[in-house]
Amino acid sequence: MKLCASYHCKNDFLDEIRYSVSLLNNAILYAQDNPERIIIIEILNLAQSNISTKRLQEFAAELPNLVYDCYSMEDYVFLHKQNFQHIMYHYPITTYNELWAILQLSPYGVLIGEPLTFELPTVRKILDQNNTYVQLRVIPHIGRPTAWTHLRDQDNGIKHFWITPQMLHIYEPYVDVLELYDAKVERENALVNIYHKGDYVFGLNSLLRNCESEILCPMITEEISKKRINCGQHCMRLPSNCHYCDRIEAIIHLSKPNHS
Repeated sequence: MKLCASYHCKNDFLDEIRYSVSLLNNAILYAQDNPERIIIIEILNLAQSNISTKRLQEFAAELPNLVYDCYSMEDYVFLHKQNFQHIMYHYPITTYNELWAILQLSPYGVLIGEPLTFELPTVRKILDQNNTYVQLRVIPHIGRPTAWTHLRDQDNGIKHFWITPQMLHIYEPYVDVLELYDAKVERENALVNIYHKGDYVFGLNSLLRNCESEILCPMITEEISKKRINCGQHCMRLPSNCHYCDRIEAIIHLSKPNHS
């Protein structure tokens, strides 16, 4: 499983490194010096970047380890029509309709979000049926979507998508790349080291960005992880017919020595 992080985190074991298109010249130099690494160029808005399509094509032809990551679907479709080979859409795909549509545009990889992250065998099967190999990418350390922050009193994040470092081997058959993000360079560096090491002894609430659960990561077993890989996140649908994660949290809480 590969690790992807920003250019601030040039750890020796990173497989992919992200650069903003505003730092394109720096990214090109780094790509030339590091042909074994994938360099992802994030394009927020192609028209406002003041970089010609011809120039992007020239770099892509010269450097097979260059990937363009578009924040705008309009830019993505435009580059696809210009026969760019290594392109991606930046935001998570969350429905099968979206997944089918993006696969028609020959993506280098697909970042998925909830609830598809809880249906990994099905998503992996769909990608494997594609004519060319498509990376399956996830963000393992967010927990509750940031837009749901106002619901933290009713939703502590346990029922959302996350992967503990100890359970990466359970996700290995399905996931190709872990995308690691954080606005704070120190925290992003820490996340890279934690997921590379595959071990973290503290609580989910200190690992995940949006999670208040104090369950210690080593308490998340293979059984729990295997259940979450293909549960469909039914707990978040109405009427809810699954309370597995809530029960696990309650059982772990009751098993604590200092519980009273």
